[in-house]
Amino acid sequence: MAESYEMQGYQRGVKICSVIILIIGILGIVASLLVIVLGPIFGVAATDPSVAQDVATDIGDTSANAAGGLAVLGLTFTILGVVSLVTSLVDIIMAVLGFRGANDATKIGPFWVLSIVGFVLAIGSTVTSIVMTAMGGGGIGNGIVTSIVSNGLSILLSAFCLYFSTKIHGLVKYGQ
Repeated sequence: MAESYEMQGYQRGVKICSVIILIIGILGIVASLLVIVLGPIFGVAATDPSVAQDVATDIGDTSANAAGGLAVLGLTFTILGVVSLVTSLVDIIMAVLGFRGANDATKIGPFWVLSIVGFVLAIGSTVTSIVMTAMGGGGIGNGIVTSIVSNGLSILLSAFCLYFSTKIHGLVKYGQ
């Protein structure tokens, strides 16, 4: 089946999106592993009385509270690291599905579905960020600016992925 020039352009768009997602996924795995390694370090630091006392002196609290805080921080780092690692693995899977769909347009379906989910999550994250900033006393205007700046790349990338994959999906579905 000869593919149209239009189809090839959309496939290139999906490949570019997939490369960006793959890079984000790889960087996310590296960062996640670093965070996972730091978690136990904080936990071990909590067991050392001299470290707990130094932290307590710095924050103006008791060493018992400081040790407990370090232990909770260590556990939190480990949990966040694992969640981030899973998210990064999903990014890599999505990139692989994007490359697969870009090479064979009839296989764009899984990437298209993940693009829809990613776009909805990016919008949801932005709305949540706006609400949380406004509730935290930052005001709705500050919330909008902060949210768009912090989530802008995610929204743009997911929108481009969704656009290109929807175009390919439509061309395949209607036999063009």
